[in-house]
Amino acid sequence: MAPLLLAAQAVRLFAPNPAAIELPLLAAVMAMQGETISRFGGVAIQTVVVTNNLLKFADAIVGRYLPNGKRSHATSGEAGRTTQADVILPGCAWLAHTVGAGSAALASVSFSLPLTAPAALLVLTTVDVLVTRPLEDT
Repeated sequence: MAPLLLAAQAVRLFAPNPAAIELPLLAAVMAMQGETISRFGGVAIQTVVVTNNLLKFADAIVGRYLPNGKRSHATSGEAGRTTQADVILPGCAWLAHTVGAGSAALASVSFSLPLTAPAALLVLTTVDVLVTRPLEDT
């Protein structure tokens, strides 16, 4: 994903009409993200489609905090009650989407190379996962 983000950044800098090339590159990055990053702590979280996370968050709040709340997507813990993880993870995802969108908007107007920071974060995350991941027996 990082090389595609850097390619989109280069297109943004040097192409006379960057949208025709930049948007397909960014769409490919989003597709890769949607396929590779989808489970956190055993809970499925969409990282591309934010409305699904909002629905899961609202559904989990109803199932956890309202008496006789009806849940449609959340897994249940003791006595059919939504687990705390089912509330926290979609809520954190929604918060992260909001902060990320705001940060991206500010970076886009404030910096000449706004896609380099996400590319660097992807590289650091990949290195972290590779270093901390236990080796599996093959």
